[in-house]
Amino acid sequence: MYFNFVYSIPSIFISIICDIWSNKYSHKIPMILANIVCILSTIINLFLSNIKFNFSIEIFFFSNIFLSLFGSTSIIFSIVYNYYLYITTSQTRTQHLGIIESCFMFGLTIGLILSEIFLDLPNFQLNYLLIIFIHLINILYIIFYVKEVIEIQYESF
Repeated sequence: MYFNFVYSIPSIFISIICDIWSNKYSHKIPMILANIVCILSTIINLFLSNIKFNFSIEIFFFSNIFLSLFGSTSIIFSIVYNYYLYITTSQTRTQHLGIIESCFMFGLTIGLILSEIFLDLPNFQLNYLLIIFIHLINILYIIFYVKEVIEIQYESF
């Protein structure tokens, strides 16, 4: 319960701020930032899982607080939906949002299957490495394939 509280409450407010900011400046930057924060949170969990001390469960809240600030699922979903509202027309929006939803569900299913396979391996830290690898692929995809729909305006001094 505490884990979900620490994860969910800050991310609700941050996702609203990210949406407003991305509408004005850039959609790509929050997308990339969310993936980078997920990588950093995963590295913290990977480090904590390799230490052989008996930690209390609260030590894992640290990575969750870090993750809820910029990389939670609600932030990623809100930024992606916000971006798709910009690139679709009113005639194709429902179809595109349906495709996004099906991709999320397909990814969730594949992720659960892969995590079960990886948990059966003697070294369960491979799950963390897989998460990092997937986020790196996301970052490369965003950099090279996602088009910026808002012109970034620089203020002159």
